[in-house]
Amino acid sequence: MPGVGVLLIASVLCLTAPVHMSGEVSLFPTDSLTIVEGAGFLAYLIPANAGDYGRWIHCSVNVSGSSYSLDSDQIHVVDGMTSVQRFNATVCGIRVQNVRKSLGSWMLSALDSESKSVEKTLHVEVFSKCWCIASEDKLQIGL
Repeated sequence: MPGVGVLLIASVLCLTAPVHMSGEVSLFPTDSLTIVEGAGFLAYLIPANAGDYGRWIHCSVNVSGSSYSLDSDQIHVVDGMTSVQRFNATVCGIRVQNVRKSLGSWMLSALDSESKSVEKTLHVEVFSKCWCIASEDKLQIGL
């Protein structure tokens, strides 16, 4: 399982080719992710112009029917196990660790100083960990 460092490197490498979904703001890395139980992920809003990264004055994420402010470095715990924190002080996004089950959609919401808002939704599917041992005459699979 890749560590957070690998995820950060992957996000930097992919930053040069963002996926544009609609309007002038897109969601990195995509609008749908599949991860392994216990893993984490990064997601953040990408404005059309690089100079617009600091324009948001309020950022939040809504997951499992609850809204969490991303305006500070506070770490939120969702569903008793999953930790969520803001991506950084200038980018509206999330760093999520220890996802144990599918929690449905993650909606990032941002508000700028002109009271314009944007919302982008990320769908996350979580697969259980499994192990496999193959030999010449049999295959064992466990959960």
